[in-house]
Amino acid sequence: MPYVQRNHKGEITGLFAARQPQRDGSDITEPDPLPEDHPEVVAFRKRAEAFFGPPPPPRTEDELRAEMRLFQQENRRVEHEVGKIKRAVEWFDANFNQLEIALSALLATMLNIPGSRAAHAIYFSPNSFDARVEIVSNVLVQLASEKGDLSDLQPLWRFIENKIDSVRRMRNSLAHGVLHSMVIRGKSHVRFSPLAFDVIRLGRPIDKGNMPGLTASDIMQSAMSAERLVGLVDRANKVFSAHYYAAPTLPLRFEELRDCVRDVHSPLW
Repeated sequence: MPYVQRNHKGEITGLFAARQPQRDGSDITEPDPLPEDHPEVVAFRKRAEAFFGPPPPPRTEDELRAEMRLFQQENRRVEHEVGKIKRAVEWFDANFNQLEIALSALLATMLNIPGSRAAHAIYFSPNSFDARVEIVSNVLVQLASEKGDLSDLQPLWRFIENKIDSVRRMRNSLAHGVLHSMVIRGKSHVRFSPLAFDVIRLGRPIDKGNMPGLTASDIMQSAMSAERLVGLVDRANKVFSAHYYAAPTLPLRFEELRDCVRDVHSPLW
C-alpha cells in the first residue's frame, strides 16, 4: 500500500513505499497508506503511465545481481581513470617545476655574475610564467646576436621556445580546470576539464557531441615534453658555460644541443 503526497489542492502528486519524514519533524506523506485499488491511487498511476509510459517489468534476482556487477565494474574503471589522471597531473607539476628551475639557471649562466643571485631575482620577479620565459628568451637572443660563436643558438632556441609554449598551455589548462567524472549520453567519462558551469569550454563541446577536457594520456604526454625540455635547457646552459670559459668544448656542446633537438623531432613530441 503506497503512502501518498498531496498538493495544496488535495491532489495526489507522489506515491512512496514508505513515509517520508523530514528533518524539521514534518512529513510530506499522509500518515496512513492507501490501498492499491483506491480510486485516487489508480487514477494517479494511469496519469503517470500516460505521461511516462508503462513501468518496466520487475527484474529478477539474477538480473539485479548482473546489474550490480556491471555497476561495480564501471565504478572500478572510473576510480582507475581518476587515479591515472591524478598521477599524471603530479608528474606534470613536478616536471614543470624542474623546467622553471632550469630556465632560471640558464638565465644565471647567461648573465654571468659570479657569486650573485641577481639572475634568479630577475627571473622570479614577474608572477607569470610567460613573462619569465620572455626574459630568458630576450637575453638569449640578444647575446646570440652579439657573440659570433653563439649565433647558431637562435634557430635552436626558437624550437625550444615553441615546445615551452605547448607545455605552458597545458599548465594553464590544469590551473583553470578540475577533475570531473561526467555521465554524457549514458556513458561515464573521467576528464580534467573546465569548471562545471563553464558553458563555453565545457557545455558547448558537449552540445556539439564532442568530449571536452584532458585524458591521463594527454597530460602524461605533456609531462614527458616538460621533462625533455629540462634536458634541452640544460644543454643550452652548457653552451653558455663553454662560451664564457672559452672552453674548446664549445663545438661539442653545440652538437649535443643539436642532437637533443633532432631527437625531440620524434613522434613523442
